[in-house]
Amino acid sequence: MKKFLFAVAIVAVMASCSNDSEQSTTMVNETDSINFSTKSSLDLKTLHQMMISSQSYINYKAAHDAFVDKMNFKGDRADIESEAKIKDWIYNNIGLTDFPDFTTAIDEYDELKSLGLISLNDNKLFYETIQIEGTSGLFDLMYEQTPLSNDCPSICGASLNSCRDWVSSWYHYAVAEATAQWVSPSIESTNNFNNQMIAIEIGADLYNEECDNEYVDCCAA
Repeated sequence: MKKFLFAVAIVAVMASCSNDSEQSTTMVNETDSINFSTKSSLDLKTLHQMMISSQSYINYKAAHDAFVDKMNFKGDRADIESEAKIKDWIYNNIGLTDFPDFTTAIDEYDELKSLGLISLNDNKLFYETIQIEGTSGLFDLMYEQTPLSNDCPSICGASLNSCRDWVSSWYHYAVAEATAQWVSPSIESTNNFNNQMIAIEIGADLYNEECDNEYVDCCAA
């Protein structure tokens, strides 16, 4: 009789644990759903506008633009597709840049990364939404394009559009790769993601500038 009662007690405990587990799973699923809903409640365009209006992004963008201007980059796109390649190009072409020396350039790059990280942490929802919804339309949000001139031959406009399409495809692929590897709660992963995004945005700016310069040269020919 005691053995029978003991067995019944074990079954009751197991059933209770099973119910608790099901309730816990349900709570986790509901929490995930709530988080997803929160991240998706604002569209990417709205989040982008919020980001570029934030003081941390304004500070970062000013440093970014100044750094890109000082590079005076003239070279192949493959020369600047990563942080290491950007630094190598500056090192090998320091005389072409407006940096007084390579050490100063690296110090300014490190400061750019610090400002970028502050902006990233302030605007995580923007990048987390990219993780969920993808990069479609992101390039057009981030980079305002120079309008075509009516006085320029159509072949120049076609060449410019082709160049912009290449940059857009490269940018979407690079950002998609970076966000896919990013684990938001991880400090180390967020630092790596920030470093990748700094290099991607420098590359996109310089690629866009190259497209625009080629268009101007074509129109003037």
